[in-house]
Amino acid sequence: MQIIILAAGLGSRLGKGLPKALVPVCGKTMLQYQYEWTRIFKPERTIVIGGYHFPEMKEFCSKNFDDVTLIENTRYKEQNLYSLLAAERFFDKDTLIMNVDHIYPVSFAERTAGELGRVKDYAIFADTCRKLSDDDMKVFINESGKVEKISKKLTLWNAGYIGMSFITKDFWQQYRIAATKTAETAKEKAVVEMVIQQLVDDGFYPSIINSDDMTWYEIDTPEELQFAESKLS
Repeated sequence: MQIIILAAGLGSRLGKGLPKALVPVCGKTMLQYQYEWTRIFKPERTIVIGGYHFPEMKEFCSKNFDDVTLIENTRYKEQNLYSLLAAERFFDKDTLIMNVDHIYPVSFAERTAGELGRVKDYAIFADTCRKLSDDDMKVFINESGKVEKISKKLTLWNAGYIGMSFITKDFWQQYRIAATKTAETAKEKAVVEMVIQQLVDDGFYPSIINSDDMTWYEIDTPEELQFAESKLS
């Protein structure tokens, strides 16, 4: 198994002038939180996709992590599908894909580590009890338990995506096909969640790893950063 951490973003809303991955939260960068969280899974390989201020990311990773493969996404000003595709040559293992700006409790990693081995093709992480804002990624699951829609623009939903997907090694070829369709259609606005919708449209439904009753933090704005620090300090 391997981990891919999407960490190329500018973090412009935070106003720090740093790659979002290097913004400190209670003395640790977001990237450090994610890296430490993933150790529960004992990955064979950890890949970090950098972009904005890449030399700073390179220096930070070389000083702090001795087992990270750092990849540059030169298209970092576009949406995050291009960060994932920058690592395409490594699409050869079961892979947990994560956004760098989320902080999860260790207990959640311990709870879900065993579930990944039961995923047939691919899975998304979603909860059903969190109140969602306009900026949250929404999911509609039908009565049969299948994901029908995933988008921030949904007006009807019953779950929220929490920024993680899992792709089994045997499903990567199908994922590539869907990612190619998504990039052709959405171009610079293509995000990873659009690939999930394309897969669903093509008849490939994800498993759902439930994240109910788990406190986590997404950090996109100064207000979210302040809130996370008030809880983590």
